Amino acid sequence: MTGKECAVENCALCKDNGETCIICLNGFTLNDQNECEPIPIVCSVENCASCDDDSTCNQCNIPFTLNEDNGCELCEEGTYFNNRSCESISFKMKIMTNYDKECADENCAFCQEDGTICRICLNGFIMNDLDGCEPISTAESCNHLKKAFF
Repeated sequence: MTGKECAVENCALCKDNGETCIICLNGFTLNDQNECEPIPIVCSVENCASCDDDSTCNQCNIPFTLNEDNGCELCEEGTYFNNRSCESISFKMKIMTNYDKECADENCAFCQEDGTICRICLNGFIMNDLDGCEPISTAESCNHLKKAFF
């Protein structure tokens, strides 16, 4: 078992002429295909999609954004979620885009045309198929997120 050069990547100890790994290097685990694969990082950061280590998030689940402490949070009031970051809802944007109609949907930040077509929802809401806004916590909203981003 010792002295054999191992043909299995990231393997510390092999047998059978170096073709069968029995112990992987630190940070790796042996799978059913006799390969050493990285041990998955268990992330303790709530609403995190991908972590660098157990407490450092590098990408949040939609619609959360990464904060200064590498945690995940919803956008603050006065901003909206846009492609993994929070964008400011400003008067200048409102004038430039003609989103200056009063919205029929109370959960809508900006509407156009006759006020029945919503273009940007308030924090905590997501666009639905009827040009309105619904809470992001519902299963239906998750389906809308998948359609919008994947």
